[in-house]
Amino acid sequence: MAAQIARLHHRPPCPASLLRIASGWGIFLLGAFWLLAQGVAHVQTIALPDAARAALQDSGLAALASALGALPILFVRSPRARTQAGLLGAGAGVMLAAAIFSLLLPAWQQAHGALAVLAAGVFAGVALMRALDAVLPHAHHPAVRGQTPRASVTLFVVALALHNLPEGAAVGVAALADDSARAVTLGIALQNIPEGLLVASLLVAAQMRRVAAVALAALCALVEPLAAVTAALFAHTIGDALPLALAMAAGAMSFAAVHELLPQARQHDASAARRSLPAGFVLMAALAAML
Repeated sequence: MAAQIARLHHRPPCPASLLRIASGWGIFLLGAFWLLAQGVAHVQTIALPDAARAALQDSGLAALASALGALPILFVRSPRARTQAGLLGAGAGVMLAAAIFSLLLPAWQQAHGALAVLAAGVFAGVALMRALDAVLPHAHHPAVRGQTPRASVTLFVVALALHNLPEGAAVGVAALADDSARAVTLGIALQNIPEGLLVASLLVAAQMRRVAAVALAALCALVEPLAAVTAALFAHTIGDALPLALAMAAGAMSFAAVHELLPQARQHDASAARRSLPAGFVLMAALAAML
């Protein structure tokens, strides 16, 4: 491991080199967290409604989780197929549980049991994601047959952005429902950590340099804050229709889990995907109950 870390940083595998590498990364991480703290403080000065400001903060933390999750690819090998399947399956379970317990249940409570509102919202969210999935050209792997490397990576980036849209929208809408905001943010952040690693590892497998793969994975996560602020402003504008917006976010996030994450997990290892899905679901359900 020490020799691999030194080789990745173009240093000889000796204690002095490893100490310099560790010091450099320590300074980098301290600087990153300092910039994050400054960004959070600056958000307070932006002229936005309180809900949109809260959505920007929460989704910024979720996006940071993706970036931090991608960092280990600088030091370790890409995870094996079974590990990737387990992480994707668990992520799908987390997203499904968040959609049910942190979005649909608050929508049910605020709609006073109006099933028609919930059903309309869920179907609208699914239909919107289905339309975007059909209209936008994208690929679920950065190495696409018949495409140049740059074109295939571009299609993959579009797929990542499409996947991050419902996550950001869920955080943004949940910011208006104070009871579920923390649970949704935490659940998506937990799901984003392994997702960042998997995205970076797929880009490395497509012959992209490791540093560039980490940077691109972090950039793709910035879709979430944009989607969160847009969704929060939309939900703030419609006011009394908040249950409908919560249900739409639940439908969109469920679509992303079932249509995007689960098929990819099954392609890697169907057995590991089946075992990890309920584990992720139970974990998120427990977190939602505690928060």
